[in-house]
Amino acid sequence: MSFKFYFLIFWDVLKTIFVSCGLICIEITKIFIYKRKDVRGKLALVTGGGHGLGRGISLRLAEAGCRIIIADVNLEAAEKTCKEIRDMGLEAKAYKVDVTKADEIAKLRDNVFKDLGPVDILINNAGLMSTSNLDETPENIETMLKVNVLGPILVTKCFLDQMKEHRNGHIVCIASMAGIFSSPHNIPYTASKFGAFGFMSALEENLRIKRWRKHIKTTTICPYYINTRDDIVDFLNSEIRFPALETKKAAYETVEAILREDRVVAIPGYQKPMCKFLNILPLTSFLKEMAWFEFPNTSTIYFTLAFGVVTIIFLIRLWVKATCGMFTSSVRMDGKTVLITGANSGIGKETARDLAKRGARVIMACRTMDTAYEARDEIIKQTGNENIFVKKLDLSSQKSVRDFAAEILKTEKRIDVLIHNAGYGNTFQKAKSVDGIELTMATNHYGPFLLTHLLIDLLKKSAPCRIVVVASGWYRLARFNLKKHLNHLDGLPAYLYYVSKNANIMFAMELAKRLQGTGITVNSLHPGVIDTGIWRNVPFPLSIGLALINFCFFKTVVEGTQTTITLACSEELNDVTGKYFSDCKECELQPYVTISEDHKRLWEESIKIVKLTDTDPKIS
Repeated sequence: MSFKFYFLIFWDVLKTIFVSCGLICIEITKIFIYKRKDVRGKLALVTGGGHGLGRGISLRLAEAGCRIIIADVNLEAAEKTCKEIRDMGLEAKAYKVDVTKADEIAKLRDNVFKDLGPVDILINNAGLMSTSNLDETPENIETMLKVNVLGPILVTKCFLDQMKEHRNGHIVCIASMAGIFSSPHNIPYTASKFGAFGFMSALEENLRIKRWRKHIKTTTICPYYINTRDDIVDFLNSEIRFPALETKKAAYETVEAILREDRVVAIPGYQKPMCKFLNILPLTSFLKEMAWFEFPNTSTIYFTLAFGVVTIIFLIRLWVKATCGMFTSSVRMDGKTVLITGANSGIGKETARDLAKRGARVIMACRTMDTAYEARDEIIKQTGNENIFVKKLDLSSQKSVRDFAAEILKTEKRIDVLIHNAGYGNTFQKAKSVDGIELTMATNHYGPFLLTHLLIDLLKKSAPCRIVVVASGWYRLARFNLKKHLNHLDGLPAYLYYVSKNANIMFAMELAKRLQGTGITVNSLHPGVIDTGIWRNVPFPLSIGLALINFCFFKTVVEGTQTTITLACSEELNDVTGKYFSDCKECELQPYVTISEDHKRLWEESIKIVKLTDTDPKIS
């Protein structure tokens, strides 16, 4: 192979990347942000506009300010629709034409241009449908194929040169969902609509290659079956059992797609996500102008799709990095004692490392002592701070929590920051704690709840001090049901993880209210989506999908600690309490998690479940 060959390959790869990025960005933007174009005074030609969907589209376009041309094989029906438009005080004219005959189409073009000027919007709507499947006669099948496939090709061919000459135009084709998903109940019709859809896809890419896409737009409409005839309704009731679309609704959605200049639109709305996916991934024909003629078309397709996926992942990763909040303050924590639960790995370990660098005295409360001591030695070696201590704590065991609290009260004179970081999650495997409590709730909520009560007197003596609760933005995936989730052993553990994060936020907000005026602030946070190992129990093959999500969306452990460190250290938050943070800034919560009555009820029930006694410290 010559150097020139490899250079062309390299150059085409670069072009593919940049073209894909541009197309993806444009189409993603169109999903959320779009401008409706002004069609007042524009000339729109609708084939088959005398009845059915074509009539509905004509009326809607006229209401939008278009001048209307209706071309139909049935001139009487076309004139009737035009009269309706003229009665509205708008301009409309009817012509008789057979869209399968090139000479009639050429004559139509010349007459329209002479009478009204160039066509701005061409709508290939004329079509035939038969419900007889392969029982249809060969003559009828041939006629349907001509009208549905040859018709749009001939009409477009005739008017396209005129649009190019005036550097303006919009070509619309009414295809069908049967042109994307094959229908076994209507084979010839499906074949014709596949042809129409393929024609529009090829036309669009040809316009892009030839640099006409800026001036001439294309829109492919893929509606479900429409109730334009009684036999269609009967066909759907007998074969498919999904109701037909209302003509008025389909016409409205079609005109909206034209005004938005959408590329591919499905009607009704529940089919739109699939077509939006088609819009986001760039089609492949535009690569034909490159050196890919050396390779089979299938390779081109796979290559382009791969680059499209890689580009989307790259943009997602870029967005995650760009929106990630970072705590850049150099504030010191010398002389302050910080207690962190679950500090032997993940964001707990990284939080301990950061605070140790700032001079804090760190107590690592961990369940697994071997990894805890390893983490402590690593942190001491990296930071030079030897005031790092490890203590045994299993938050799922109320005895362990009480033993740990008793030791802290005996050995510590103050706690400046208490960080409830430890967490547990499982996907399917149900488990109970030694106290008979569902393990996720026992670890993530009841353990921190009990520990906070047992240490509250020490915290009050240490004021001003802070309590930081590491919750999660995933709380949105669940709602805490006080009748069901307090100690629910029958639920899916993965769902109960999200429930426990609701409980974390509710606990933090109620605790903040009860500690008003004590000098103790309480805030909760979403650290971001981080692969901390909490979902190490996810089984195969779900773990493969989780790994991909991890790569695309997850933050690094260092990035995930930033909000925790902000709440623990930031001097700007000295008096802030009862708030929820994400990416180092305050965020709003969903209303259902902020209901005060639910907070109080959860608090009261939690007191019962953790078995607080009269001799235990109270938070009133």
